[in-house]
Formats: sequence, structure tokens, C-alpha cells
Amino acid sequence: MKKKILIVAGEASGDLHGGNLIKSMRRRASDLEFIGIAGDSMRKAGAHPVYHSSEVAFMGYIEVIKHLPFIRRMMRDMIDIVQNQTLDLIILIDYPGFNLRFAKKVRKFNQDIPIFYYISPQVWAWNKSRASKMAKWIDRIAVIFPFEVDIYKRVGLDAHFVGHPLLEILDASNASSSATQDRELFCQTYGLDPSRPILGMLPGSRRQEIRRLLPVMLESALAVKREIPDLQFTLSVAPTLSPEFIKSYLIDSHLDALYLKGCNYDLIRSADVMLVKSGTSTLETGIIGKPMVIIYKINWLSYLLARLLVKVDHIGMVNVVAGRRIAPELIQHEAAPEKIAPLICDLLTRPDKREAMKKDLQSVRKRLGTPGASERAASLALELIR
Repeated sequence: MKKKILIVAGEASGDLHGGNLIKSMRRRASDLEFIGIAGDSMRKAGAHPVYHSSEVAFMGYIEVIKHLPFIRRMMRDMIDIVQNQTLDLIILIDYPGFNLRFAKKVRKFNQDIPIFYYISPQVWAWNKSRASKMAKWIDRIAVIFPFEVDIYKRVGLDAHFVGHPLLEILDASNASSSATQDRELFCQTYGLDPSRPILGMLPGSRRQEIRRLLPVMLESALAVKREIPDLQFTLSVAPTLSPEFIKSYLIDSHLDALYLKGCNYDLIRSADVMLVKSGTSTLETGIIGKPMVIIYKINWLSYLLARLLVKVDHIGMVNVVAGRRIAPELIQHEAAPEKIAPLICDLLTRPDKREAMKKDLQSVRKRLGTPGASERAASLALELIR
């Protein structure tokens, strides 16, 4: 009889890492069935989605409030599975706004199903007291930053550092050693000139992020082009976003930019400088070792609430991991073309600055552990199945 596992990942990055986790678990045990909230990567790995991850990727407090009826219905459906199906394990991947509430509700109905959390909520940024509450609901947690282990162990939660899952997807040393070849092949494939500079843009994986960030990125790119006329532009977004949605912004901007879907890593390796939305993409860019400017904008009320609650000095994960500001960050009203463009121009025209940032980014790569996070997390999860 197959072991049934309920798995929840609510964002594109969680879906990617969830897919790799499922593959790793199935290599060790073939008698596993996965159901829950999953995206295309997890579905291809064998999960059966009750909801698709793209349906639930909301950004900021106001967007969550707007979608509360849907979120409540989804919560009821997940709890219904817990109450009416025989589950051997629950796996929660990142997505703390939903997953922590879900874990709490599960414990009201069932004290026996083991709960495994992969990719810790950023309690160190929001509220460390959350960790003690999590210890009441979660049986084991696999964290991806080494400093997170002590936070959870202090409150009695079984915490393990498994390394960052991006490392098994991105081979930073190969990317560095073959950068020239990668660039030439990329340019040949997509009709770019490898002798001319390239600005890469990563505006995000959610529609709300695209609406707020892509117009700013495109305006900034036009401003840079006025200073550097031979500059070329590339843009990559999550495969879950429709081409029509993205192309409408490109048409309005009148910027001649190469638009790609799900080609972040090739784009990053081939660009000279990146303009990146704060989040996982800053780590992807940092691991590859590419100089970048980080921006972020959310609803103003969400921003003001975050200012009250967030307790970190940096928003870009690459800077958080480094413990200092390696890449410039521009947030909310600061994320404007007149402030973004000079920073990009400076990096494009100053090879010494690019090299200095590349050197600093090497320290970020070293802090993230070694490849194999999915394999280590899979072993930890399977140990919980009775």
C-alpha cells in the first residue's frame, strides 16, 4: 500500500524545490503518493495538484486580503483532506502565510500526522517568537541558511541545515569557467551581438510583481540606453505567466528587449549587469556571480505594515546572507528610473566595480553550503514516516 503525503508549495520557487524533493524521495522509496498544492515542477515529478501553485501566489498584505475568500476555501479543502484521508506525512514548503496557519489547524484535528517543513519561514526577519509557536506544530524543519538552525533549536524544534537547493540547480563554478562560451551561444541563439553590453531583467514570478516592477524596469532601461546607445536588453519571467501579459508591457514601453520564459540562468550568465526583483532571484544572480541592482515595490499599505514588522537591514537575500550590502537596493519610491539608471550605468561603464561586486558575491556562495539539499531533505522527511 502506498504512503500518502500531503505537500503544499504556493510559489514558483517552492514548486521548483518541491519537484526536486519529490524526485529525491521517490528515488529512495517508490511507494509514495503526493497530493496537495503544487505547480508544474511538482506535477511532473508525480504530485497530484488539488490547487495549482500559480493560483495562490499573492504578494503583500492587501493582495492577501483581497483574496481571503479563496484562501479560506483552499484552507477548508486542505483540512478536509487531513480529516478524511489517511496521510502518512505532511510536507510544507516555504509559503509561511498559509503554511503556518495550516499547520496550526492540522494540530487541532490530528496530533499524529508528522509535519515536515522544508525551507524555513524567515522568522529572523519578521518575528523570532514565531519559532516557539512553530515548535508546537512542526515535527522537523530543514533550513537553507546555517544561521537558522540555532533559532529553532533554542525553542526545541528539530532543525537541520541542508544547504540551499539552488546550489544543486546552479553549478556556480561551471557558470564562471564557461561564461564566455555561454554568452556566445546565448547571443547566437537569440540574435544578440556578444560584443555589445547586455542588461538582463528579472521582474518576478507573480502578476502583481510584474504590474509594479516591469514598467519601472523598462523605463529605467530606456534611460540607460540614452547613455549607452549600443546596450542590448533581455527579460525573463516565470513560465506560469502568459506571453500576452508580458508583451503588452514591452509594446507600451517601445523598448526592443528579448523576452524569454523560464530562462533565468542562461540570461544571467550572458548579461553584463542584472536588474533584479528582490527575492530568490537575487540569490540565483549572486551564486552565478553577476553584478546586480535590486529593486522592490509593493502596495503602500503593505509596505508601511512591513516597515513596522520587518527586523532586517536588507531586503535582497544576497545581502541578507552576506550580512552586508553587496548589491544596491532601491525600495518603493526609491525604485524610480532616475535612481535606478545611474546605478546600472555605473556598473556597465566601470569594470572595476563589476569585478569588486563579483568578488564579494563569492562569499555568498560559500555561506550557502554544498549542493544536495533535496537529497538531504528527502532523507529527513522519510525518517518521519512511521
